Amino acid sequence: MGLTGTRTALKRDGHEIYPKATAYCPIEWIDERGYLDAQLARRHPRPWGI
Repeated sequence: MGLTGTRTALKRDGHEIYPKATAYCPIEWIDERGYLDAQLARRHPRPWGI
């Protein structure tokens, strides 16, 4: 299962962190638990996208 979230949230919840992961996720897309929220991502589109 692939999760996207802050390193703090992933570590706190016992998930392994891929050491070479350097993906960027805008803070506006992160929910209160520290994970990517698809609804927030749709509400706040990527500033670098179309």
